[in-house]
Amino acid sequence: DGKTVPAVLDFTDVRGLDKTCDYPIYNNGATAAFNYGDGVDTFVVSPLMYYIADKYNKPEYAWYSINLRDTNSFVEPLTAKDAALSILWYNPEKMMSGNLPLDQFYSSNEKYGANSISMRSSFAHTDALVVMVHAGDQTASHSNLDAGGFVLDWAGKRWVHMYGKYPVANVPGGGVYAWPNFSAREETSGHYDYYHCRAEANNTIIANPRPYKPDMYYQYFAQVERYASGANKAFGIVDMTDTNPDYEKAKRGIMLTANRDVLVVQDEITAKKPSEFYWFVNTRAEVTLAPDGKSALWEMDGDKMLVRITQGPADAKLELVPAQPLPTSPDPEIQPDIPEHKMRIHVTNQESLKLTVEFVPLAEGEGIPVPQPIVALEDWSAESSAPKTTSQSIDEVLALKVDNPNAFAKGKKTYVDTANLDIKPIVQNGRTLVPVRFISENIGASVGWDDATQTVSVKTKAKDISLQIGLATMLVNGAATTLDVPAQTIGGRTLIPLRALVEALGKQVFWDDRGLILITDAPVTYDAAKIDKIIDLLDIRVQFDGKEMKFFDSEVYDYNVEIAKGAPIPTLSVISDKEAAVLQGNPATVTVGGKRYTFHFVENPFDGVSGTGTEGVAKTLSVTVKNAGTLP
Repeated sequence: DGKTVPAVLDFTDVRGLDKTCDYPIYNNGATAAFNYGDGVDTFVVSPLMYYIADKYNKPEYAWYSINLRDTNSFVEPLTAKDAALSILWYNPEKMMSGNLPLDQFYSSNEKYGANSISMRSSFAHTDALVVMVHAGDQTASHSNLDAGGFVLDWAGKRWVHMYGKYPVANVPGGGVYAWPNFSAREETSGHYDYYHCRAEANNTIIANPRPYKPDMYYQYFAQVERYASGANKAFGIVDMTDTNPDYEKAKRGIMLTANRDVLVVQDEITAKKPSEFYWFVNTRAEVTLAPDGKSALWEMDGDKMLVRITQGPADAKLELVPAQPLPTSPDPEIQPDIPEHKMRIHVTNQESLKLTVEFVPLAEGEGIPVPQPIVALEDWSAESSAPKTTSQSIDEVLALKVDNPNAFAKGKKTYVDTANLDIKPIVQNGRTLVPVRFISENIGASVGWDDATQTVSVKTKAKDISLQIGLATMLVNGAATTLDVPAQTIGGRTLIPLRALVEALGKQVFWDDRGLILITDAPVTYDAAKIDKIIDLLDIRVQFDGKEMKFFDSEVYDYNVEIAKGAPIPTLSVISDKEAAVLQGNPATVTVGGKRYTFHFVENPFDGVSGTGTEGVAKTLSVTVKNAGTLP
């Protein structure tokens, strides 16, 4: 029509564009994306995050993109195109903030809303506890029967998983991803015949499954009814009433609680008649069931998680079953090859069901904590049930202390060297020496050793550091730096001057005259009270028959210590730089630094179960926080 078309279309003022990165960020877990519906479980990350960070002054988007690629081995490498765009749009002045809220939800009063919830304990660490929940609109396309379904990440692993877009070869009408009759939204649609598209495969709860029919109503609308995010807990409640015509009212609550260290899944359902219920979760963990069926111990690559029923009918038990259709479900000849297993709870003749299940990540050596109080969904609140303890309040800090084997890294109490408690920071010729491996690996660097040349190397994506034992020179990206004290080997570990290593890695050092060392990403200021608490956290050591309790917290005053059945009560030793105490009894109470700590000894419920045997003192310790922050 003769009009001139502009060479560049400016769409940057489109409403909501400045927030468009939020959804992929919160749809990413610690190990993969939330693949509900026909989603895939690869991370969503794009060089556009750099552009939007710069354009709309959203440095958290650039920070997230950089942090994700630097700390997570699951992220796919940049393509040549994405690398070029990253260079083009990257602005180093717009990536210095990691100030992202921990939780987010997407909901709508209208149909076709995303209706999902994302909650986590941290954005900075890949070992964070992350839960993501789908409510959903089954009238929309790209859907599975997954209302109330969730995934759970912790310790860099996906403990509860969904199948999402699962490959199936030679499916009629659906290509390789099992989407036959894709546009059909009828109860007889072949889409629901495939196991991974049904509710029984998607970590949710169903009632009265009908033979060879969908196990949720095929046109439900499940909405996020209520959501709240607090400093130490967060929750969402999904209204699932529409998912089954036999429901009078049905709700599922998902909460991160206990300072975001525990996941609670709570179902409250009133049915129109006595009903049969199935509750499912899919896991790749090795599962050990307790004899009473009320709890189970999950294990993946040495990490452990406790799963237990804390509220439910008397006959409710956890069962380990194959990941395959129920006998009443369709079972087409062509199905995904699913070698995993799942846990379920199966109860019958229930008209009013209240079922609560806890997922409790266990620290090394930790076992069976006291259950969270049962609270009706209508009374759920994000207000903190307990103050944040010292160990949880310094989650982003790497903490050490001179002449002390204790340390604090990635939100956990640990040791400078778990294999040798004699390894610790030392002072030599007025300079503080620290173990290279502990510092480097806990800030995301890799460490190598060449025995022939006695050379240690430390590498990140931006830095290549090498130094030779006995030489007072360190190479940083090829440039020589003089050390005040040469690198040296002590107890088979390489120690070098603290400040030289930390600054070469681009980090900041906070030093207290009492020998406290804090390593952070950016300069920070700590008040005297917080410094005292961190020193207490590192100084006080607790042992049972000489075995260290790694996660003692000076602000947690009551502990349960589990022992094997019939085992004698162990000897308790509490050691600090001010005093020491050795005692025996049940409960054992000791006062250290003016604070009273109580240890109760109880039998290990998994004792004697295959795969959970212990020697002497059980490896399980549990914590109940009482009067945190005040003198009990």
